[in-house]
Amino acid sequence: MLALGKVSAVMLALLLAAGCDNQSQTKTADATAKPPTAGNETQPPPSSLPPIEEGKELPYVAVYTVNSVDVAVLERNPAALEIRVKGTARTGGWTEVHLNQLSPPQIGMGEVGFTLVASAPEGPATQALTPVETTFVLDPLPPDVKRVRVFAETNEVSVDIQR
Repeated sequence: MLALGKVSAVMLALLLAAGCDNQSQTKTADATAKPPTAGNETQPPPSSLPPIEEGKELPYVAVYTVNSVDVAVLERNPAALEIRVKGTARTGGWTEVHLNQLSPPQIGMGEVGFTLVASAPEGPATQALTPVETTFVLDPLPPDVKRVRVFAETNEVSVDIQR
């Protein structure tokens, strides 16, 4: 009778472990999923990201998080703005990290927005959070822009411009 209880406990542990493993596989599959295409049922993108044209696949996807945004006004005529962004990708292997400017810019509201994007890995990749970074120069810097907002998959960071 005692042996049957041990066997049942082992089987229960294996079933639970298998269920946990399926959940981690689902999360990994979602993290590397390709952007939606026509006929592919997915949830709509967050309102902070630019809309996806129907039937068009995007070559870049939003990076997991934005960790920091640093801005520096470049004194030239006309002035320009250097934007340095550091973030985190869900896995290794992300390439072509850059800022995708949102359109139309919210110039009337005094801010300009970007999404931190990159090309997702196409093959096997390190399964660890990986730092990414990029620099973008907004040239010319419109005189009424006073804030920069950078969006990622899970967060956003806003920075005021000091002139």
